[in-house]
Amino acid sequence: MNIEPPSSEPLTPSPVSFIDRVEFDQTPLIVEPDVSLSQVLTRMSQGYTEQDTDKAAETPPMASYCLVMLGGQLRGIFTERDVVKIIAEGSDLDAFVVADVMTRNVITISSAELERPFDVVALLRQHRIRHLPVLNDRGQLLGVVTQTSLRQSLQATDLLRLRRVNEVMSTRVVTATPDAQLLNVIRLMATYRVSCVVIAEANDLSASQRPIGIVTERDIVKLQAQNADWSDLVAQAVMSSPLQCVSSQDSLWSVQQRMQAMHVRRLVVADDGVLVGIVTQTSILLSLDPVEMYHTIQTLSKELNRLQDERLELLRAQTSRLEQQVQVSEARFRAIFNHTFQFIGLLAPDGRLLEANQTALNFGGLRREDVINLPFWQAFWWSLSTATQTQLRESIERAAQGEFIRYEVDVLGADNQIITIDFSLIPVVDDSGEVILIIPEGRDISDRKRIEIDLAESRNHYVSLAAASPVGIFRTNQQGDCLYVNERWCEIAGISSEEALGPGWTVAIHSDDRARVSQEWYQAAQANQTFQSEYRFQTPAGTVTWVFGQTVAEYDAEEALTGYVGTITDITERKHLEEELEAEKEMAQVTLDSIGDAVITTDASGRVNHLNPIAETMTGWTTQTARGLPLTEVFQIVNETTRQPAINPVDQVLSAGIVTGLANHTILIRRDGQEFSIEDSAAPIRDKTGQLIGVVMVFHDVTQSRLMARQLSWQATHDALTELYNRRYFEAELENVVQTTVQQNQHHVLCYLDLDQFKVVNDTSGHLAGDELLRQLARLLKRHIRAADTMARLGGDEFGILLNQCPLDRAVNIAENLRQEIADYPFIWQDQIFRVGVSIGLVVVDSTSTTATAAMSAADAACYAAKYRGRNRIQIYQKNDVELSQQRQERHWSIVIRQALENNRFCLYRQKITQTLNPEGTAINFYEVLVRMLNDSGESIAPVEFIPAAERYSLMPMLDRWIIQTCLENLEQLLQEGVEKILYSINLSGTSLNDEQFLEFVTAQFAKFNVPPDHICFEITETAAIADFEQATSFIRALRRLGCCFALDDFGSGMSSFAYLKALPVDFLKIDGGFIRDITSDSTTEAIVESIHRIGNVMGLQIIAESVENDAILTKMQTIGIDYVQGYAISRPSFWC
Repeated sequence: MNIEPPSSEPLTPSPVSFIDRVEFDQTPLIVEPDVSLSQVLTRMSQGYTEQDTDKAAETPPMASYCLVMLGGQLRGIFTERDVVKIIAEGSDLDAFVVADVMTRNVITISSAELERPFDVVALLRQHRIRHLPVLNDRGQLLGVVTQTSLRQSLQATDLLRLRRVNEVMSTRVVTATPDAQLLNVIRLMATYRVSCVVIAEANDLSASQRPIGIVTERDIVKLQAQNADWSDLVAQAVMSSPLQCVSSQDSLWSVQQRMQAMHVRRLVVADDGVLVGIVTQTSILLSLDPVEMYHTIQTLSKELNRLQDERLELLRAQTSRLEQQVQVSEARFRAIFNHTFQFIGLLAPDGRLLEANQTALNFGGLRREDVINLPFWQAFWWSLSTATQTQLRESIERAAQGEFIRYEVDVLGADNQIITIDFSLIPVVDDSGEVILIIPEGRDISDRKRIEIDLAESRNHYVSLAAASPVGIFRTNQQGDCLYVNERWCEIAGISSEEALGPGWTVAIHSDDRARVSQEWYQAAQANQTFQSEYRFQTPAGTVTWVFGQTVAEYDAEEALTGYVGTITDITERKHLEEELEAEKEMAQVTLDSIGDAVITTDASGRVNHLNPIAETMTGWTTQTARGLPLTEVFQIVNETTRQPAINPVDQVLSAGIVTGLANHTILIRRDGQEFSIEDSAAPIRDKTGQLIGVVMVFHDVTQSRLMARQLSWQATHDALTELYNRRYFEAELENVVQTTVQQNQHHVLCYLDLDQFKVVNDTSGHLAGDELLRQLARLLKRHIRAADTMARLGGDEFGILLNQCPLDRAVNIAENLRQEIADYPFIWQDQIFRVGVSIGLVVVDSTSTTATAAMSAADAACYAAKYRGRNRIQIYQKNDVELSQQRQERHWSIVIRQALENNRFCLYRQKITQTLNPEGTAINFYEVLVRMLNDSGESIAPVEFIPAAERYSLMPMLDRWIIQTCLENLEQLLQEGVEKILYSINLSGTSLNDEQFLEFVTAQFAKFNVPPDHICFEITETAAIADFEQATSFIRALRRLGCCFALDDFGSGMSSFAYLKALPVDFLKIDGGFIRDITSDSTTEAIVESIHRIGNVMGLQIIAESVENDAILTKMQTIGIDYVQGYAISRPSFWC
C-alpha cells in the first residue's frame, strides 16, 4: 500500500522508529495442537470481562486469542470468534482439541513491515482480522500486533480530536432483547460475524431502542470455560451492565481514552438514551487514513498562517484607532474637566492635590500654584474650621483604602462666603485593586438647602393640619399616582404612607370596588367635575372600611392641571346600619318562605294571613285558599292518645297575649287525612305602640324523632337479640321489688338460669345457630311464665326471671317446668338436632333481702352450685350452705386475683435454703420464691387464701407468668450489682406445666432478661408431675437443656412417688413437710425420711427438707445426712420485691 502524500512534500519523519513505538503483545497465550478445547478456553477466560474496569488492576486481562505452536513453529491461531461460531453451530466443545478448530493459514507480517503501519492497517481491514503475528527474518515469533496496539502507536492525537464518533461509527448494530435466549445471541454473532450484540429495550412511544447492556465474544468464552448451560441462560443474566455509552458528538480522542481506561474494544453510541450505533477500535483505526492525515495537516498549517496574518493586521488597525480615540478623549476630558459646573480635582492617595479644574479655582478665588501639590485639607476652601479639615483628612484616608465617601459640608468660597456643597471622594484603582488616584468632587447646593428649609416649614404646617384632620387626606399627580397621605388616611386604608405612594394607594381599595372607582374618577376628571363616591377599603388583615371619598383637581398659575387632592370619610358605621336594616327587611320578607319550620300568621281575630311552603305542605292548604279562614279550619290538631281536639295555641295567645305552645303528643291532621306528630309555639305580633295586631305560630314535624325516641326507649330496656328485657332494666326492676318487699312484707322468687351445653351448639354450628337457639328458647320460656312475672336476658346464655308474689314451692314447680321444657326442646339447625339443658338457681326475695345486687349474687351462686353438682338441675340458695358459701368465696377470690394482676398488687417474698452440715457457709445463695397478695391497705395476704381459687378458676398460669417475669427482672438487677452464686427456686402449678404455650413464654423471658438459666430452679409437685407424666417430662427436659434445674416438691405425699421418681429428670427432692414436722416424735416417719434420703442419694439427687421449725429437727436432719434444710429454724420468709 502506498502511503506517500500526493504532493512532493514528504511527511516529516518521526524521530523514533515506528517499530520501536508499537506496543505489540510479546507474551501471547501459546498452546500445543493436542490441548483440549476446554483447557484452552479456561486459560483464555482467566481475567476480567469487558466493561469490568474495577477488576482491571486486580487480575490479568482475558486473552482474546491463542497461538497454536509445535516445535517453535506457528501452526495456527484460535480466537473468540471461533468459539462463538462453534457454539452457534451447536457443536460439543469438549469433543475437540484446538488443532481441530484453529485457523491454519495464519496471516503474518515481518518486523520490517511494521515500519509501514498503514500497510498493516490495510492488511487487518482486508482480511477482517484483529491479530497479526510478527515474525523475524528467521521465521521466529516476536509477538502479536493488534488493532489496539496500532491505534495507540500511530499517535494521531490531533486528527482524533478533530473527528467525531458519528463520522466513523457503524449504524448497523446487531441487537437483542433482554429476555432473548443466550444461544440465539451467539448465533447472531456467528451469522453477522460481529464480536458483540447490544442488549436493548424497545421504546413504547417510538421505534427507537434503549441500550442496557452488551454481550461480547469474551463473555461467551468466559461462560464456556465455566461450562454454562446455554439452554437456560438469557441475555440479561450475562450481559455487561450498567452500560457505558458515548455520544455521537464525542471526539474520537475522548473515545480512545475511555476504551484504553476501560480495557474494551468497543463502545455503544447513544444519544439521549437512544441507540444510534457502535464505535470500535477497528473503526477508529480505519479513520487514520494517511492521505487524509496529510491533507488535514496541510490545511491546518495554511489556516494557522492566515490567522496569524489577520491577527497582525487587526492589531495594527486597532492600535491606530485607539491612539486617535485617546487623543480625542483627552481633549474632551480636558474641556469637560475645566468647564464643568462641578468642582473636580485629582488627589494622590496621600492627599496631595495633583489637579483642580478651573471651576474649583474660581470658586475659591485661587490660582493653581496656591493649591497644587499641597495637602488638600490645607487649601483655602477647608479653612472654615479645624473640624472641617480633620473630617476631610480622615475621609481621604478612608478613600485611599478603596471606600467611596460622600457628605454635605460647609466650605469657604470667594470673599469668605460660607457655601454648602455636596462633596464626594471617588477612589480609582488599578488592575490589582490598588488605589492610585482619588477624585474629589463638589457641587454648590446652598440655594437648594434654603429652598428645602422653606419647604420643610411649609410642609410642617400642612402636616400639622392634616394630622389634626378627622378625615383622610391624599394628593396625587396628574396620572393619579399618590404623592401624600395623612395619618388618618393610613388608619382607614390599613397601609403605611410608604406603601401608599405611587400607584400603591389603589391597592388598599377593595378589589370589588377598584374598577368602579377608577371609572367614576375618570369620568369626573373628563367632565372637570368633583369626584364623589362611596366605596370600600380593605386592609391586608382583611378589615373592610366604607368611606365617602371626594376629590378636586389642582391647577398651577397657568391653569395647567398639576394633580388632585381629596378626602375620605369613614362611613362604615352608617353602612352597617343600612345593611342591618336592609337585612332585617329582607329577613322579615323571606323568613316565612325559607324557614325550615312551618309558619302560619293570623290577624287579631285569628284568621289566616299567610302560610309558608312548609305549612302549606303539612296542612294541605295554600295561602291563597286559606287566607281569611279561621285557623281552626286550616290547622286541625288532636291529642295523640285520646284523639280529642287539642287546644288551639293561637286562641290562647289572643286571649292571654303571651307566648304559648302545644301540649305534648299533639297530632296535626292534614287536609287529605295524613297525620303528623308536631311541636309548636305561638307568639303575639305587636305594632310600635304595643297593640296586638296578630299571631305567628311556628310548628315542625317530629314524627320521626318521636318514633326514634320510642325505639331508643325500647332499646335501652330490651335485649335486641331475644326482645326480652335487658340486664340493666331487670336489675332496676329487681331493686324496686326489693325495696317494696322490705316496706310491704311481700314474697317473691328470683330465678337465675344458665344454659348447659350451649357452647356445643356455638362451636359446632357457629354463632348464627347459637343466636337462633337463644331466640327460640326465649319465646319458649316466655310462654311458660305468668304475665305478672318479669323475664330478661342477663348476658350470653344466662336469663333471669322474677316471679312476683310467688311462694317458694310454687316457684320450684315453675322452675322445674321450665327446666323440663328446655330439656325436651329439640333445636334443629341445618338437618342437625341439638338438645341443651339448663341449670337454675333460686333465691327468695322477702323482707330479709338487702339489695338487688345481693339477691343476684345469691341466685348466681345457687345456679353455679347446680352446675357444679351435675348440671340440668335446680338449686335453692340457703344461707347456711357451707359448700355454697365456699364456692361464693372462691368466686370472690377469682375476681380479686384478676384485679390484683391488673393493678400489680402482688409481691415476692423469699426464704433461705441452706446446707445441713454447714448452714452458715453455704456455697450458693439458695432461696425459694414465695408470692403474696397485697390488699387495698397494702397488707400482705398469704397464698393459702387465694391459691385454691386461682387453681379452681384456671388463673395459675397468669400468676405463674407474673412471678417468673418479676423474679427474672429483679435477678438481672442483682447480677448487675455484682451478686454471684445465686439459685432461686420458683414453684410451678400443674396447670402451667400442662400449658403448651408456657414453655415458649419461659424461654422468651430468659431471652428478654440477662439471667443465666442455671440460676433458676423450678419446683413442681408430685401430683402435678404424674397428672400428665409425658407432658411434664417433656417440659422438664426442654428447660434443663437451657440450664435450669428442677425440684420435685412435697415428695412422699402422693401415692406413687417411688414409681415415677426414676423416670422424672429432676435434680432435687423436697420431702413433704408433714414428714419433717413429726420426725422427732414418730420413728416410722423417721424411717420414711431415711429411706427417701438413701434412694435419692443412689439416684444422684440432692435432698431438701422443708418445715424445719426448730433446732431438734435440724439436728435430726444433720444426723440423717439431709443435704439442704428450709424452715423457720433457718430463716423466716422476708420481703424481696
